[in-house]
Amino acid sequence: MDSFVCISYVTIFSLVYHAVGQISGVHQYLWTIVFATYGSDTGAYFVGRAIGKHKMNPRISPKKSWEGFVGGIVFGFILSLVVSFSYVSNLNPVLNTLLCLLCPITAELGDLCFSAIKRHFAVKDFSNLLPGHGGVLDRVDSLLLNIMLFSVLYTIIL
Repeated sequence: MDSFVCISYVTIFSLVYHAVGQISGVHQYLWTIVFATYGSDTGAYFVGRAIGKHKMNPRISPKKSWEGFVGGIVFGFILSLVVSFSYVSNLNPVLNTLLCLLCPITAELGDLCFSAIKRHFAVKDFSNLLPGHGGVLDRVDSLLLNIMLFSVLYTIIL
């Protein structure tokens, strides 16, 4: 089990390292990814609290609802698309639009996956560095997955 975890960490962080190298060429994509990711988290939180009634999977994450999931995707897409209009002339419009559309979905699923990992290992938070926020990894889990998504799309499209 420990060797699997070690190999997984090396693979994930190698992919993130490669993706960061690609982002450094056109750093505006990072803004699109950040706004899509955190817009999705914010939208899911507020929509879920306001109208969330149908739970996604209470065993893994008792507060996540389908309404919050959809609200997060819509809010993340709109926010990242609107913000990216200020610098879209430097970007590939197909890649930027795909990032605006897919990053909120990946962010929501990534957050759910990391919640499943925490449940499996019976851990409430990944660290105590940010009390009440689930630790540093909870703040960047979706961002890491979206940076890897960018790398895959960047390689395919450009």
